[in-house]
Amino acid sequence: MKMSQLNNRSEDAAKADKITGAAATLSFHEVGYKVQVGNCCRKIANVILRDVSGVFEPGLNAIMGPTGGGKTSLLDLLAGRRESEGLQGDILFNGKTLPSDFKLISGYVTQDDIIMGTLTVRENLQFAANMRLRNCSKEEKLERVNEIIQDLGLDKCQHTKVGTVMIQGVSGGEKKRCNIGIELVTKPQVLFLDEPTTGLDASTSHSVMNLLRDLTVQGNRTIVFSIHQPRYSIFRLFDRLHLLSSHGQTVFHGPASQAVDYFARHNLVCETYNNPADFFLDIILENSDSSEMNEDQVREKEVEEKIPMNGKSEKKNLPHFFSESVEYQKIQADCKTISLNASNSADMPGDHDDLGYATNWFAQFVYLSIRSLKNLLRNPQTSIAPSVMMIILSLLVGTLYIDWTTDLNGFQNVFGALFFATLQMMFGNMAALEVFVNGRSLFLHESANGFYRVSSYFVSKVVCDLLPLRAIPTVLFSTIFYIMLGLKADLGYFVFFLFVNMTTTMAACSLAFFFSVLTGVFAVAQALVSVSYIIMVLFAGLILNVTSMPEILQALKYVSIPRYCLAAHASAQITDLNFCGEMTFMGAGGNRTEKFVCQSGEELLDKQGIGSEVTERWMNCAFLIIFTAFFFSITYIVLRTMQKRK
Repeated sequence: MKMSQLNNRSEDAAKADKITGAAATLSFHEVGYKVQVGNCCRKIANVILRDVSGVFEPGLNAIMGPTGGGKTSLLDLLAGRRESEGLQGDILFNGKTLPSDFKLISGYVTQDDIIMGTLTVRENLQFAANMRLRNCSKEEKLERVNEIIQDLGLDKCQHTKVGTVMIQGVSGGEKKRCNIGIELVTKPQVLFLDEPTTGLDASTSHSVMNLLRDLTVQGNRTIVFSIHQPRYSIFRLFDRLHLLSSHGQTVFHGPASQAVDYFARHNLVCETYNNPADFFLDIILENSDSSEMNEDQVREKEVEEKIPMNGKSEKKNLPHFFSESVEYQKIQADCKTISLNASNSADMPGDHDDLGYATNWFAQFVYLSIRSLKNLLRNPQTSIAPSVMMIILSLLVGTLYIDWTTDLNGFQNVFGALFFATLQMMFGNMAALEVFVNGRSLFLHESANGFYRVSSYFVSKVVCDLLPLRAIPTVLFSTIFYIMLGLKADLGYFVFFLFVNMTTTMAACSLAFFFSVLTGVFAVAQALVSVSYIIMVLFAGLILNVTSMPEILQALKYVSIPRYCLAAHASAQITDLNFCGEMTFMGAGGNRTEKFVCQSGEELLDKQGIGSEVTERWMNCAFLIIFTAFFFSITYIVLRTMQKRK
């Protein structure tokens, strides 16, 4: 019963191919792949794939094998998602080397659903259409989105948010279909999926695979996916099957309907009611020596494989059997034919100029900014919390320092209040670490798929984070703080106070952005930023007078954000003030005398190593701006050079 169903399925696929016409063919010729593992002192070449060959044509093409057998590695190599280092052999698209813009004419759906959870299904699809469709009007893009929603059966949930940890959204199957829809926006000739049934129940998995089956029939698409252990109702949908051993060798490649008969010829019979997918994995694991091999082990294995093994008690050398099979000879002939036909033909789909990005830089910036702002508005706990905390802290500090006077203790009070404002501009913006950490996986996926330029993403993130989440709370804190402390009642001084706080915020955020992009882990980035801030505070001039430090350490004051901020504030607010009061002096004979003493703000600031000239105030601001520009620049460089192929 099973074999007849599989044969009927294969015949239906062949008829569909003839009706819809020729489409993309993906072939791989004796592909080997190894990666270097270990530490900097000693590295070992770990072999992932060994002499793997095959041809994937329109239809459902499955890559199966045990865990660690190289399924995802082969899929990524075929999709151009791995670096070529360690790669041997050829991967061809319609007989030609993979074009540089292959990511623009193919789609890749990751194992984990990577999608903006605060947007609705329609909004996510519309964003993909706006970014990836070229030479299309708004109406055409909208029509394309409507078509995808209809084809994928997303009508009922199109206006529902996808969902996050805090927001209840669509089901797992609907989320998976939405991810597939994002890749179908460009009508790719080849669609890659990494474990498309992961995290889904049996019914939902079958629904997703049926959807992929329909897509191959409707659009004559070549769909390639890795899958671990599908149930029979899913396995029977496959057109072609590539089985890998535990150490990356081909065990079988050909029509899925012929796999059971192939193994039966080698006395490996699938029982009547056994799932073929389970049967294949069982015999592969039973006849596997190890899960991974280095180069030395590979050589030993190659020697062993030259000796055929017989007998029921011995392990059957499945890769060796396949290399001597008729199926293997057919693969080699097909690969050779593809290469010869391609070399003698012209104007193949693989022969075209680099398409480049579908939209210009400004359009990408606008669409990214709109999406970021929507994300902020739908996360009130993220967008409102910083402003609320700043208001509370400004009221608290303002209450503590509201009655400061210009007596001899007044300098310490106002200097301490300004120092607290400086610290708040730094530590109050630690949440900036989340900007590039939380959206890291989404950025890597979309950037690898050619959605947008790194520069447009970076600028949109900086603008949409700094303006609503950093600038507004800074303005609120500065205004309340300035009024409650009763600092100089002059508009110019207030604007300068606000400007200094704003530049300090930018400088602190730039450092946070750098560590978040560099590490990609919130806890590590938070630790690095905290240590950096503490070191900067030590050289700010309040906890310890910088002039009393060892000369070799005094140079660290030049990279202290709070020092520049505090110096600018103190120079503007304390200059022109006189601090007067009774001071006790000890005489030579131990007599105490009290005198009325006045000390100018300039003298007190000079003891702290802070200049009172107007030019020095603006120099402090200039240093903060230079600091910000420097760390924004290297953050962008790190973001641009980041590995995005996987």
